Amino acid sequence: MQILHRAFADTVGHIKTLLGGAFVGFASLVALYLWKGREMALEEVPFVVVAIVGALSGVVFIFLYNFACAPYRIERDAHELTKSRLRQIEADLPNYGTYEGDHEQLMLFVVNRIFPLIGGVRSMAEQIPDAPKIEDNQPLMEAIKSLAPLSSSPVEYIPLPKMIDAVNTIEANYALYVREIDRAMSNAKTNVYSLKDWEHWRSAHNAVEGEFEVIRKNSRLGALFRPTRKSRWGRLVGTANLTENCQLLQPEGTG
Repeated sequence: MQILHRAFADTVGHIKTLLGGAFVGFASLVALYLWKGREMALEEVPFVVVAIVGALSGVVFIFLYNFACAPYRIERDAHELTKSRLRQIEADLPNYGTYEGDHEQLMLFVVNRIFPLIGGVRSMAEQIPDAPKIEDNQPLMEAIKSLAPLSSSPVEYIPLPKMIDAVNTIEANYALYVREIDRAMSNAKTNVYSLKDWEHWRSAHNAVEGEFEVIRKNSRLGALFRPTRKSRWGRLVGTANLTENCQLLQPEGTG
């Protein structure tokens, strides 16, 4: 039944053409009858009939041909539909590409260094009066969000150029928060930090600064390749940076 239906569907166009031709032939006979009279119209009837019969024979032949081809066409269409659905499914799936070489190096730098640093500086910024909040820094937030797929499970793929741009933007905007922390720590009235938060930030900051030394000397990392210039992350922070003016609050349960 499916084969018959497909053969008929493939022949519909030819059937419409036959009906259109028959209508034109009939209309021509009527016009000839009205214009030239009955005898002239009757003389043309055989030609019209032959044309219609010939067209009908052609339609029958085409239907038989379509009937013979129907199984192959049904199978072909099913195959094409399956391929189309697979392409759509693949397009809807996240891109789980492979991180290799320099791409993997930068990806690990983001996951192991940048993410902890952002968490640390966010905690510190929230404790500094009048300090700009990370959430209000649009370029910085957009860069952080563009790297968020690395924290999903499974990890999604981020192209290397996009990752380079994001790290470069974070580096450029991070310096503002380092200055705010330095300013607050040199302020005699500062008495807002917990030692735990400060140590978290200091550890993450120093890890970024230390590991970035390798990255900035890698010529395959685009905008991050700056071998003769110091990074914009800021200097290493040691415990000597705790001035007498900065009274760090001890975590609960410590002396």
